[in-house]
Amino acid sequence: FIFRAVACEVVDVASHRHGCRIVQRCIDASGGYDRALLVGAICRSCLTLVQDPFGNYVVQYILGLHDNQANSEIVRCMHGRLGVLSRQKFSSNVVEKCLELCMPAERIVMIRELADTRILGELL
Repeated sequence: FIFRAVACEVVDVASHRHGCRIVQRCIDASGGYDRALLVGAICRSCLTLVQDPFGNYVVQYILGLHDNQANSEIVRCMHGRLGVLSRQKFSSNVVEKCLELCMPAERIVMIRELADTRILGELL
């Protein structure tokens, strides 16, 4: 019941100063379907959450679970926006964590996007 309620309102809860810790504790305490529901909701909202002062910690927490499927979904959500996200204060931490923890093939795709001359010029 609680896990489903948090999953339905994940952006509002995870974007709150104390709510981000509650979401992380819910992930720890949940299992099976409830955990998949929470992780899925976070992954679907990750583009919003990575840019939030507190929500970015929740996305980084998901990345740290080493769930390849979740990590891939997070990388896919950010694809095409890495130049902008890597320059923002909060989302840049998530981009860095993705580069550190994602699968090698995804890392190559991310590096190619960041190394694109149109994006690279903005980063320098």
